[in-house]
Amino acid sequence: MPQSRPKISVIVPVFRAEEYIERCVLSVIHQQYQNIELILVDDACGDSSIELAEKAIHSCREEGDFSLIIIHHEQRKGLSAARNSGINAACGSYLFFLDADDEITEDCLEKLMERALSTNADVVIGEHCIVNCGQEKRAELGFTQESVVGNEKVLDLYLDRKWYVMAWNKLIKRDVVLGCSLFFPEGYIFEDELWSFKLATSAGSLATVREALYRYHLHEGSITSRHKGLVKIERFLSLMVLYKQYIAERGLQNHPKIARFYLEKTIPEIFLANQLKTMDLESFKQYHSLFYYPVRRLLATKEIGIKPFLAWKWADPSMGDRNAYYYFRVVSRVLFERHKKAIS
Repeated sequence: MPQSRPKISVIVPVFRAEEYIERCVLSVIHQQYQNIELILVDDACGDSSIELAEKAIHSCREEGDFSLIIIHHEQRKGLSAARNSGINAACGSYLFFLDADDEITEDCLEKLMERALSTNADVVIGEHCIVNCGQEKRAELGFTQESVVGNEKVLDLYLDRKWYVMAWNKLIKRDVVLGCSLFFPEGYIFEDELWSFKLATSAGSLATVREALYRYHLHEGSITSRHKGLVKIERFLSLMVLYKQYIAERGLQNHPKIARFYLEKTIPEIFLANQLKTMDLESFKQYHSLFYYPVRRLLATKEIGIKPFLAWKWADPSMGDRNAYYYFRVVSRVLFERHKKAIS
């Protein structure tokens, strides 16, 4: 395969991945596509993950055409910082994020690049397979177009939840990432959420590959299984502050679909309100300002309107047939009164 084909920088953050890293690294080495730059970011692992990765790479060194970069963090910085280190070190024309406990099919990068070259899309997304306790389930994209041109169309599909928020399994032009400062927010969980929203507001075109090219492995140590209850809510609140700041910076406050997207993302968290009674007063005020007052302002405009909002339903089974507005009003008021009594 000719060397003139664009280089792909595959960025793999590594932290305590001894059980999975060999599988992950070998899936990159065995790619049909050539001209790959593999970037391993050692986020102060404290175990033998990097050594195992190097051993796997050395055993297959003659296979494929790839270069290797290993970045070492002196102290644990988190997934976002590791990905950002990879972005800053990358030399490829395209970036691809891969988690250390996952793997990609042998034709993954080949098929994504084929679509990238034929469409010149800023972003190419493949479908993926969820692997859980030996069971596999294919996760399909929510729209049928093979390519979409124009940021408004790309953004609409994202706001309608037609493509997934995870950073992985997306082939992205490095110039787009650097030009739009698409770095990950450091010190947060759910970092993919804000990053993918920024990507959706920045990409001028999107293409797809309708095959499961990425194998996403679920296990007990995953982020979603570790963060629950009040900690999850507080982390989520801090992320929503960044959402609001970014929306304001881009002048998107009155974009009707973005307004609805923000509400749909934040309001369900209110239904965890019974866990907030131990929150300190300042944190509670922040919580209330993030949810209650923005909803009131938006409902007062014609951009959202009370009738559409009344009709919105949520996926939480405990809500039954009741609508979002009812829960918003009742839970917010009960929460507010409860907290006043708690601090009096």
